[in-house]
Amino acid sequence: MTRIVSTSEFQRDFERFQEEAKAEPIAISRDGHAESVLMSAEMYDLVVKGRIARSVADFDEATLEAIRNSKVPGEFDHLDALLGDWKP
Repeated sequence: MTRIVSTSEFQRDFERFQEEAKAEPIAISRDGHAESVLMSAEMYDLVVKGRIARSVADFDEATLEAIRNSKVPGEFDHLDALLGDWKP
């Protein structure tokens, strides 16, 4: 769960919260309601871009094996027709 801190607490100890935000987002509240969130640049990229690109070399063998063995469920076969003869 995201930690919630008051604006005044955040202002008093900004450097500490900036460091903590590298591990998990911190919600900053005003009048008891979360108003903004401090998060790491990596988390921001994930949220904004929807993914983080990684080199295949960064994956462990179990993850690579899971990718090799993955299959698209049959319920999505109809989407192949949308591609037609398209090739990357």
